[in-house]
This record gives sequence, C-alpha cells and structure tokens, in this order.
Amino acid sequence: MSFSEVPKEIQAFILSKLDGCSLVRAQRTCKLWYETIHKLERIFHIWLMCCLKEVDTDILVDITGLVKLASLDSKDAVSLLGAMPWHLWRAVYAEFHRARYINLDTQKTIELYFFMGYGMVTCLHMKGDVFVSGHEGGNIVTWKNIDADVEANIIHRHQRIVTDITVLDAGTEDELWAGKMKPVVVSASRDSTLKVNSLEKCLTTEVHCYSSQVNQISSWGNSFVAAADKSMLQGQPVWRVITDSSGLHIQTKFHLTGQKTANMKAVALWGDEIMTGDELGNVFYKKIGVANSRLPANDPIELDFIANLGSIIETIIIKGQKVLCFTGNRNIYTSIDRRTFAKHDMFESLQKLAECVYLWGSILAIGCKMGSVFLYHLQSKEDWQGLDLSKPNHSFHTGSEHINAMAIGDDGAGPVLAIATEDPVIHIVRWRRKK
Repeated sequence: MSFSEVPKEIQAFILSKLDGCSLVRAQRTCKLWYETIHKLERIFHIWLMCCLKEVDTDILVDITGLVKLASLDSKDAVSLLGAMPWHLWRAVYAEFHRARYINLDTQKTIELYFFMGYGMVTCLHMKGDVFVSGHEGGNIVTWKNIDADVEANIIHRHQRIVTDITVLDAGTEDELWAGKMKPVVVSASRDSTLKVNSLEKCLTTEVHCYSSQVNQISSWGNSFVAAADKSMLQGQPVWRVITDSSGLHIQTKFHLTGQKTANMKAVALWGDEIMTGDELGNVFYKKIGVANSRLPANDPIELDFIANLGSIIETIIIKGQKVLCFTGNRNIYTSIDRRTFAKHDMFESLQKLAECVYLWGSILAIGCKMGSVFLYHLQSKEDWQGLDLSKPNHSFHTGSEHINAMAIGDDGAGPVLAIATEDPVIHIVRWRRKK
C-alpha cells in the first residue's frame, strides 16, 4: 500500500505533526499535500501551533510585539490567537527561522551617514518599522527609506548627551491584537529628563522625576521604567503611556523602592517583573504579582536583593526566563532562574573587550573594542544555558575603534543589524538566504 492510498484524513493528521520547516518542504511535494496543508493553515491554525510548540515565548513577543503572549498558556493562546489571520503566523514562523541566516556569509551592508552636528550615536533602537538613534548632541533622530532616499528627522532634543532610547506601543489591547501600532519613543539623557514622543500624533511630553542623569530605560507594552543616579529618594516609578484624542498622557503604575545605593545604573522590565542594578554590582528583583498590582500607584513596592556581581551593572536584559547582565569589568552574566548567574568572560574567550550587548529574538550581539561585533544564535533555553562565547555564529568588523550601540530587527527578508561607532555613520548589515 503506497502513501497516496492512505485516506486523506490520515494524511492530514500525519502532516499536522510536522515541524514548520518540514511543512514547507512537504507543501512543495505534490498538489494533494499542497491542498491538504493549505486546509490545515486556514482551518486548523497549523502555523500558530508551530509557533507555540517550537518558538520560545520571549522570541514570539519580540517578533510580534504582542506582550500578552507572555501571560497565556498554550490552550488560551490558541483560542485567543486563532482569530488572527493564519498567514500572520506563517510570517512569524518564517521570521523566527530567518534568524539562522546569521550563520551564512551572504550579507549586504549599507552605511547611513549623518550630519556631524548631531554628535556621535550613543544608542539605537528598532521596533517594527521604527528605527531611531540617540546622539551625543542630545538629538533623537528617526530614520526612513534607508535603502533609497534616506530621511533623517529630529523628533526632539535633549540638553545633554542621550544615554538610552526605547520604542513602546501606546495602543490599547484591542489595537495591539489588530496589529495597529502607536509607536512612542522614550529617551533618557544626562540632563535628567525623560522625553516621551508620540510618532503618530507628533507630540512630545517630559517626565521630571530625577535630579541627575538617567542611565537606562526599559519598556514593556505601553509601560516603561528608568534607572538614574541619585535616585534613592525618588525610587523607580513604572509609568504607563496613553495616547487618545486629547493627547499624550503619562500615568504612574507602580513605585519601586529598596535600593541600597543612590546610583542605579541599569533596569529591565518584562511583564510584571522588574530587575535593576547599581554602581556596586548589586542586582535587585521584584515580581509585582496580583496582590501588589492592586495597590495605589504611589504605594511603595520594595525590591528584593538577589546577587552581587562584583562590578557596576551597565546593562540588564530580561527576555522570558532569560536574564543577561553586562558589568563594568566587561563580563557577561546569564541566568534562567533569577537567582544564580553564570559568568562569561569575553576576553578569555576571544581576547576581546566587550563594550555593549543587545538581545533580540534568538540573536545575541556583543560589540567589542577594535570595532568587532560577534553574533550568537540562541533559539532555545538549552542554547542559552550552553552559551559559549568562544564560538560565535558570525562576526562583523567595522574598522572603527569602538562599538557605541547596536540594534537588531528583521526587514521581512532576513535579520538586520545596526551598528554605531565613534564615526558619523551607522552600519546596516543584512543577512539573506543563499539563492
């Protein structure tokens, strides 16, 4: 008995058990399988199921921007997300798979030159179609049409050097599910001011909370939090951004206290979890939880001390179970349990001094002195636990002395890496599948 004689229902059941890559190959085999898999796509949410089975939740959140995914179990996810177009989930799976292209040498590089009066780039961020840079001169610049007639527009200006920048989505939950993005740029500076700009409404407002420089900001959905010097009295508020017909509004959601020193250097926000670090290497953590979320916004929530990493905490990243801390002694620490940290020494691994780190989806980028960037493909928790800095999947060399900032995204055809150095240029590196 040949496979073609097997009842179509049994064939469909067998095909539904394939992983996403095998599904694509099977669909090209014959007309019958093409039609069978197309039916599975339209009626049985096969691509959604592939995403939920094969892709870690934190990677799905990065790709889709749907932060509610982090709080759904698989059963609720299918019932809620099944209403979304099936081809969207095929595109999400394809973007997840394209991260593997960094293993290839097929790449295209372009250079974005900017007006030297902006000052060198100090931070970068990508989110969807939004690409934004912060500069030494205090300028916040958005970039469009980088492949043709490049448009660089200043959306607002700080009085001093920009220290960090993020892009959040101020849309309602229904708008987020419908794919309607309301991008808001939040920037921090040494002038102590946080600026919040709605790209949709072309409105800017300021948050005056701190008396000294703000070092890092982190966003989740329509919320953000900052780490600043001399902030023990102010604590760390978590703010919510709302845009409506009356304008742009900032509300306080929570108020965090319990820091051991005045100078908080790094912070990360993921769902209802917050992690922050100070100049002495102390790391603090809090999961807000249902009970704390019902407290009045001004009631303090005390952070818990979890570790001391021995040097100033320069960057913290939380992505689901994964935690990364980058310290002043150029070491990288990773964790999956929020308590114990594994130390990774870039100099010991590759004889390079790390200067900055960036994590997006399954791609980790480490920028090093002498202008090198090393990329690692970490698509599972096991990859994260087995991280070996001596074995990067790809490296890129800018020819400059320093790497000031990086950002990672996907342009629909492959991964995109933006790199800023001390020179008046942003390097855009794209990876493509071999033809």
